[in-house]
This record gives sequence, C-alpha cells and structure tokens, in this order.
Amino acid sequence: PTATPVTPTSTPTEPPVEPTNTPTPVETVAGEKTPGPGNQATPIPPDTGSGLGGGAAGSSMLLVILGLAAVTAGAGFVSLGRKRR
Repeated sequence: PTATPVTPTSTPTEPPVEPTNTPTPVETVAGEKTPGPGNQATPIPPDTGSGLGGGAAGSSMLLVILGLAAVTAGAGFVSLGRKRR
C-alpha cells in the first residue's frame, strides 16, 4: 500500500485587511474646460475694479455734486439780483 499525499493547509501570516470607505481625493480646478488639445482650464480674468461710482469714485462724486450746487446757487443769486423792468 502507498501513502496518499496530504496537501498542507495554508495559514495566512497576516489577517486580511478589510477595505475602508475613504473617498478618493478630487482636485478642483477653477474655470471652464475649453474644447481642444490639453487638459487645462480656462484662466480666471484679473479683477478690473468695482465699476462706475464704486471704490474711490465716491469722494469725486461728492465734489461734483458740491460744484453743481455752487453753480446753481450762484445762478439763482444772479437772477434774483436783476431788476425787473
């Protein structure tokens, strides 16, 4: 009689690692994707100010209003100073 070969059972050296639910990192790129070659986003345009009457224009507008008020008052005094015939 011959001996039957016995296959050894494999014992893992480390316990199996269970997968965790960690999200994959996502890279955010500002701008829209443009059609064409490359994987670059549309660049963001530079800041061009705050528009008409914004920022430092407030003090300039105040001076314009005061100047118009002075001209109007002067014209009013001239018209009152004329004699009627």
